[in-house]
Amino acid sequence: MIATVTRPKTAHFTFASGWEFKLGIMASIFTTLIWGVFFIAMRAGATSALTSFDLSILRFGLAAILLFPFVIKDWQKIKATPKTLLLGILVGAGVPFFYLCSFGAAYAPASHSGLIITGTFPLFVAVIAVVIFKETLSKQKIIGLASIGLGIAALLTLAFIGGNTEYWKGDLIFLLAAAFWAIFSVCLRVAGLPPLAMAGFLSLISTAILAALFAFGIVQSGFPNTPVELIISQLLIQSVCVGLLAGFTYGYAINKIGAERSSAIGSLTPVLVGLAAAPILGEQLTAASAIGMILVCLGVLLASGLTIPTKLKLKRRHHIKRLLR
Repeated sequence: MIATVTRPKTAHFTFASGWEFKLGIMASIFTTLIWGVFFIAMRAGATSALTSFDLSILRFGLAAILLFPFVIKDWQKIKATPKTLLLGILVGAGVPFFYLCSFGAAYAPASHSGLIITGTFPLFVAVIAVVIFKETLSKQKIIGLASIGLGIAALLTLAFIGGNTEYWKGDLIFLLAAAFWAIFSVCLRVAGLPPLAMAGFLSLISTAILAALFAFGIVQSGFPNTPVELIISQLLIQSVCVGLLAGFTYGYAINKIGAERSSAIGSLTPVLVGLAAAPILGEQLTAASAIGMILVCLGVLLASGLTIPTKLKLKRRHHIKRLLR
């Protein structure tokens, strides 16, 4: 008898099936909608009296309190997780990431943040997959990643040529934020922590860091100079929608369908943000944004490994189904 050795799949490559997979798809779609709202709210907050500290504490504070029981419940799992993965989660989606989003939103419009962060993080995920997991890239993925790069290059170049000298600063900050988000997504995927426990742990540590920064006078607050209506709306969006709901749905989607499929669905985010930013924030959808959006969205879809069934493939599937009946 000849023994065959199979290569065990790591957490980075293992996906759910059946209803769990479908629920993962639904969770990713829901997350995409929330992120569309998040980028618009971030732009509105960054151009108001609210500081980056204010937006961050609204994002993490309430979530830390409400999700604390889940942290206690799964503390042993969190404790057993490698410290490098926990650090990647905290840096990639915690205070550093949120501050980058806030700083970038002060320079560039919401359509740019939605396009660059959700559009280019698959590019950074691919780099991590190649360098860390020794994954080989297919021709389709390479073409997709090249399309993403061209889209971002077009966005930066046309924005600078068009006289929007401040936009490129925000765009570069968004690129760094996308790299952080890619680190978070991969670490979250490999760690495999329960979504609510992960979101609670992230919010708890981030809140503690923010409290320390404020206590030592390193950061300032603009709450006294901000209308109550804006504070309440930001609290609902940042804490309830992003911190609680998206904190769970994104973690669930990553665990069930993986970062690449999630990024494919997330490619709809810049489209949603670009269309909604005009009536809500009064932003114009420029030619640079439109060209960048088309190239990046196409690139994300290709890089995610999504394939469009051809007539030949459909015939083969139909033939196989007939044989199985």
